[in-house]
Amino acid sequence: MAAASQQGIPVFHTPARNAQAVAELFIGNVIAFMRHTIPSTKWLAEKNWEGESFSAYLNFKGNELAGKTVGFVGFGAVPQKIANMIKHFPCFIQYYDPFVAAESVGYKQLALEEIFEQSDIVSIHLPVNDQTKGMISSDLLKRMKKEAIFVNTARAVVVDNASLLELLKNNQIRGAILDVFDQEPPSEQDYELIQLPNVLATPHIAGASYEV
Repeated sequence: MAAASQQGIPVFHTPARNAQAVAELFIGNVIAFMRHTIPSTKWLAEKNWEGESFSAYLNFKGNELAGKTVGFVGFGAVPQKIANMIKHFPCFIQYYDPFVAAESVGYKQLALEEIFEQSDIVSIHLPVNDQTKGMISSDLLKRMKKEAIFVNTARAVVVDNASLLELLKNNQIRGAILDVFDQEPPSEQDYELIQLPNVLATPHIAGASYEV
């Protein structure tokens, strides 16, 4: 701060600046994924609705967010904002964060392995540092339920994305919702992940709103 001040450089501290934007995109994308909004819109635009009038109703029947257990890895401002919104669906909230005491937030605190084993939706909210790089390992990813959804709106480097790719290709989990990638713009391996049918991917826009 002293060096910046000497050079006339302003320094801003803006915690949770884009928390609302990220929370809203999380909810929108999770619902869109679970209700097959994007593939059904594409199907309709391509004039595929023929024959039985109830075919779309049956083919694109999805799941509700209500009643799902959502596990957060990291429980700072963004996941707390999401939790406070989706608890009213209602969703069951649990989290892993050794720096956030359960009594201070009012949600269930679990071990990291338990989050992956017990959650219907696992959402990553980790900063990048020496402890978090590669923290979401192949072992953790393989603990997820077969019908679980993996969400990452934080940073790609905290996840073993090669293992995530194999998991998704083999349909070992239901799918992934991703806003961050190992390389931006994406590499060929990133695009292999992005283009999977069980992935909903956006180009790092979770925090991009005019209100921020």
